[in-house]
Amino acid sequence: NVQPSIEVNTPGTYSALVSWNGCTWTDEVLVDRAAPVLIDIVEPLSFCEGGELVVSAENPSNLFPISYDWSNGETTPAVVIDRQGFYTVVAANACDTVSKAFEVQLDYCECPVYVPNAFTPDNDGVNDLFRPVLGCTTQDYRLEIYNPWGTLVFVTEDPEKGWYGQVNFGLDDAEMSGYYAQNNVYNWRLVYRLEADESSLISPAPVELRGHVHFVH
Repeated sequence: NVQPSIEVNTPGTYSALVSWNGCTWTDEVLVDRAAPVLIDIVEPLSFCEGGELVVSAENPSNLFPISYDWSNGETTPAVVIDRQGFYTVVAANACDTVSKAFEVQLDYCECPVYVPNAFTPDNDGVNDLFRPVLGCTTQDYRLEIYNPWGTLVFVTEDPEKGWYGQVNFGLDDAEMSGYYAQNNVYNWRLVYRLEADESSLISPAPVELRGHVHFVH
C-alpha cells in the first residue's frame, strides 16, 4: 500500500517505509484487538430466605476499561443480591456495549417440617394427636388422611388442627370423640404454600409432601 495511511482490522505487526529527499525512514506498529465484552450469568438464580446471592458480570482484563451498571445502582463487576426480582446489568467499554436481564428467585430453604410416624389417641395426654408441625408461616395449608384402601377419612385446612383418629363424623372434625379408626397404617398428604415475599408479586409454588403414620389405639 502506497497511501499515507491505512485502515486495518486484523491484529498483527505493520511496518511503514517513508522515502523523502533521498532519505528513508522505517517504523513498525503492533495492532492488537480487544476481546469482546461478555456477560456470562447462568440462570436460574436463587437464594435461600434470609440469605444472599453474589452475581458477577466480571470480564477478564481487557485493552479498554470496562464499566458496569446494574439496575440496583451498583457499578461494581459483581453485586450482592438479597431480594428476589428482575435485574439488568450493562457492561461497556470503548468497543462494545452488552446487557443482560435476569431473574433472581427466593427459595424457602429454611422451613423444617416435622411429621410424626405414629400416634396413640388413648386420651392420656401423650401423643394423642397426629399433626404436622411446620417451622414457617403458610398462606395455604391442607392435610388429608387416607385409610389403607385409599378412602379419605380426614381433611383440614387449619395448621393448628390435627387428627385424633376419629372416623364417624365429618371429614374436618377435629374433636377427640366418636369412633376411632382401626389400628393400621394410614397415608397422609400435606400441601402448603409459604407466604410470599413482600417485595414480589410472584406467589411461591405449593409444596406437596406424602407419607404414612401408624395408628395405635
